[in-house]
Amino acid sequence: MEGRVGSQDLYKLLDVMNDRLTDLQKNYGVLNESHHKLEMEFTTMKARIDTTCDIVKFFISPSLAFLILVQLATMCGIIK
Repeated sequence: MEGRVGSQDLYKLLDVMNDRLTDLQKNYGVLNESHHKLEMEFTTMKARIDTTCDIVKFFISPSLAFLILVQLATMCGIIK
């Protein structure tokens, strides 16, 4: 009877499947941890870029520069 599968073959197949599932779970855990680490680093980098852009906009803004000059002139008594 060539077509019959013995119980030893089934146990061997189950062992191989169990080992494979264990490997997949370990790999998923590593990928998941890596994903979270990259997401945190990306969020930090994005916040730094946004802050840098805001600082640059603050110092470059012509209207703000004009308002600062007016405020300084007012404080010095040049303008009332």
